[in-house]
Amino acid sequence: MNKDVNTRPNLYKIGYSSDDRCCICEGDSETLEHLFFRCSYIGSVIGLISDWCGLIHTDINSMTGNNTTTGSRVQKQVYVLVLNAYYYQVWAQRNNATMNAILLMTARVFKLIKGDVKHHVKHKYKPVVDFRDEAWLKLLDLM
Repeated sequence: MNKDVNTRPNLYKIGYSSDDRCCICEGDSETLEHLFFRCSYIGSVIGLISDWCGLIHTDINSMTGNNTTTGSRVQKQVYVLVLNAYYYQVWAQRNNATMNAILLMTARVFKLIKGDVKHHVKHKYKPVVDFRDEAWLKLLDLM
């Protein structure tokens, strides 16, 4: 899949970019692995998400329903919403840094992710919840 995505190494190969380094942290080569999981900037966003959701900071993929061993069906579905918003916002920030040389503060990116999730829970997803899930959603400020 990495061959088909316009990461900096691929853009560099076709002459669109001056180098293959991550446009966000300007450290390592911008692979999808680096961009979504290893970049220091992204690590700060993951930390904010982990603190918000009460998860260990090291692995955002632990939020996927298939990898989460505890939690209700609603919690697992909310984690999937969080992941989708995370991937969307990381890619949007990467594109903004690449095309416009603008990078939002990590707290702002986290606020956008939280807002996306809150919007989906309130207006699109509308889960049927029991009292435990309702309390959990209120704790995350999603209800």
